[in-house]
Amino acid sequence: MKWSHEVPGQRSSGGERRTGIQSLSLRVRFFLGIGLILLGFCLVCAYVIYRQGRMLLESAAHAKSEIVINAVEASQNYVRDVLRPKIYEVLGRDAFVLEAMSTSFVARSVMDRFNASMPEYHFRRVAIGARNPSSEANPHEVRMIQHFARHPEEKDWRGIVQEGGESQFMRFRPVYFRQSCLHCHGAVESAPPALLELYGRERGFGRREGDLAGVIAVGISMDVALSELKGKAFSVFMSSLFGAVLLFLAISSLFNRLVAHDLRGILNIFKEGLGDVDTGQGESSAHARPADLGLGTVPGDLRWADELRHFEELRGKDEIEVISQAARGMADRLRENQARLRGNFEMLQSIFDSITDMVILLDRDFRIRMVNKAYLKRYSLGESDVLGQLCSAMHLADGCPFHSCGMRKALESREPVLEEVRTTAGEIFLMHFYPVVDETGRVVSMVRYARDITQQKRIEEQIRNAEKLASVGQLAAGIAHEINNPLGVILCHTDLLKRQLQSEPQALSDVGTIEKHTLNCKRIVSDLLKFARGESGSMQLKAVNHVIEEAAGMLAHQFSRQGISIDLDLAPDLPLLAMDEERLKQVFVNLLVNARQAMEEGGVMGIASRYLPASRQIELRFRDTGKGIPPEIQKRIFDPFFSTKDSSEGTGIGLSVSYGIVRDHRGEILVQSEPGLWTEFTVLLPVSEGA
Repeated sequence: MKWSHEVPGQRSSGGERRTGIQSLSLRVRFFLGIGLILLGFCLVCAYVIYRQGRMLLESAAHAKSEIVINAVEASQNYVRDVLRPKIYEVLGRDAFVLEAMSTSFVARSVMDRFNASMPEYHFRRVAIGARNPSSEANPHEVRMIQHFARHPEEKDWRGIVQEGGESQFMRFRPVYFRQSCLHCHGAVESAPPALLELYGRERGFGRREGDLAGVIAVGISMDVALSELKGKAFSVFMSSLFGAVLLFLAISSLFNRLVAHDLRGILNIFKEGLGDVDTGQGESSAHARPADLGLGTVPGDLRWADELRHFEELRGKDEIEVISQAARGMADRLRENQARLRGNFEMLQSIFDSITDMVILLDRDFRIRMVNKAYLKRYSLGESDVLGQLCSAMHLADGCPFHSCGMRKALESREPVLEEVRTTAGEIFLMHFYPVVDETGRVVSMVRYARDITQQKRIEEQIRNAEKLASVGQLAAGIAHEINNPLGVILCHTDLLKRQLQSEPQALSDVGTIEKHTLNCKRIVSDLLKFARGESGSMQLKAVNHVIEEAAGMLAHQFSRQGISIDLDLAPDLPLLAMDEERLKQVFVNLLVNARQAMEEGGVMGIASRYLPASRQIELRFRDTGKGIPPEIQKRIFDPFFSTKDSSEGTGIGLSVSYGIVRDHRGEILVQSEPGLWTEFTVLLPVSEGA
């Protein structure tokens, strides 16, 4: 109950300020609102019916216009493909018969006969600067021709327009010159004499194949159909309005029987309580408290006599208004308390949300009580999806590691716990668990703080690989020169032996074996030198998709013989890369060869490219359906001389050299694999500034 204090002899200014709609009683305002809602509902129903009907009319008109256009184009194609060649064959290339060779004339003639029985259809084939004045485009048709000229990719336009005060569904389709049209529309010198005699030498010449000739326009009158549709919409509105009136009367009757009747009973209780009070008992009655009558508590400086006069003034008012004033007082106090609670909660939530790492507040049973925006954004969830849920039940299908972490250890020890966890998807999180302890030493809740350190760990791993490769490169550079010299001597003597042993096939074959393996050693030493020196050719702007296609083309035959299909999904319009084309092609070929060796029984080799605008990188993915790479080996595949193949199949430096080439291009090469199912290498190459 909201109490107010008035000084005797003064009128309340609240009544003076109530004007206009505020002077209406609560009941009248309620029924006025209901009436406006029902009226708006009727209008919405009528509008929806009208819009739906209009869409159906347009769809039907579009189907009809499609039939007309296809029929016209069929007749034109018949003239172009059958009649015109036949007349040339019979009468010669200089012949011109308007009624049988002009596609526009035949189309108009056919539609003139069609319109005799179907007058609601309108057909025109028009152009700008047409030879025949009857084929000259009107202003609206000129705009459509200009529209198709500006947008050559569009092949159709349709819509309802106003033509001569009449609503019509219009369909426009562009017409382009073909090669067969140029005999009459190309050079003036090659045109048939009969055509020049009929139309002259000024209009319609100098066209080329593919030029826009004009448009085909088909119109269907919509006035009658739209008029009928408006009548139906009006009928729906009137029917809905009649139903709304009945519903309004029913609501009014129900309100008077249930709500107003009960409110009168409450008001009578107030009046009876006031009538039992004797106001003539002097000062003691004036100091009686509202609590004595069960009416609640008011400020200490408000006297009961003032409240009694206030209730006497309210007796003449609308009974609903009296009860509503009391309810508003209670609602005001409730709103104030709610506002304070909401402010405290929003302040706490803002602190949570300002943290960019994932933070969750859990109770003793590990149910989620509060969560910040970073967590919701990462997993695309809403608060309703997580609040009250068990932490162990969240993200099980996504491989989230949080259900198997150190929360229970922190709960038992009542001390903060720090641990590092890894997901099945390869994500790494640094987890902090902070138990919240009350004054008795009991853990009442738990704060779980998760920081994603995947990128940090990846950078650390790359630094370790770079250091490892640098040390191996220095060692390789030192021994490569020492090995090259004896290899050169061996090759020189094998060449001499081959000349001397021409008459001894077996000895010549043995020398060939020595030469083959010596050349293999020389190739290995050459790769070591390239790896150690980080040699790079000239860097030029090239299209990386072209390099991929060349690498795939080099091995396409081998892949086909082994039953492996290559699936290219290359994004068009990729930015150019500053690259050493031959060295980068070496990387792609090496990845493809490794994939072929992993798919001994056939499979699919997928190569995809796309541009990442956020990081200004081009991402290349090489995914095979081979036997995969075990997790314990994945960390070592870029180490020099590490290989799981036989010695005859590889030396173990291919991926190391590829890693070095990609790093020389300021890029990254990553690997993911599911043993027995697939392996995917991802190459990230930065786009040069200005590319």
